[in-house]
Amino acid sequence: ITFSPDGRTVYFALREAGRIVAKSTNLDIFSAPTDGSAAPANLTDPNDATDNLPAVSPDGKTLAYVAMARPTYEADRLVLMLRDLASGQVRPLTQAWDRSISSFAWAADGRSLVATAGDTLEEPVFRVDARTGAVTRLTKEGHAGNVRPLPNGDVLFTSNSVMAPDDLYRVTGKGQVSQLTSVNPTLLVQFDPVKFV
Repeated sequence: ITFSPDGRTVYFALREAGRIVAKSTNLDIFSAPTDGSAAPANLTDPNDATDNLPAVSPDGKTLAYVAMARPTYEADRLVLMLRDLASGQVRPLTQAWDRSISSFAWAADGRSLVATAGDTLEEPVFRVDARTGAVTRLTKEGHAGNVRPLPNGDVLFTSNSVMAPDDLYRVTGKGQVSQLTSVNPTLLVQFDPVKFV
């Protein structure tokens, strides 16, 4: 669920599958006025697969969301989609990228989105150009989530690994990562290191 910047519209994902809801993967994105003056409108009805995680751009003109292409196939790739809210035109932003989007958020300037996606046993943070779809990896090891872009271009995120629980990190626009919290350090030093062979 997300709101337009002016607070007048709410966007949400809903599975509306009637008697086959138990085996349906058809989530759709709906919009509705927050004052309840009109019924919700289904924005992604043509796609019978999953549409989820709506997020409106800072200027209120573009709706981003993730979508699968194949109905009932739960392991399908989640592609980042952009919908022009005035024209209804939809553009698959990461169709050419062979990764599945786990989470994302708009940058404050609306020129890019920050996303997490699985990549060879890791879940790094990436920056996706909103115009071209070009992808830049921002972090290295660890399993990142909860990305929150800051006005200056930095990104806050949580990250964990096989050796540590979630901690809060910050990555700058130049890729410099710093750890902001350290959960239970006195307990963690008692663990034997995990070695991958």
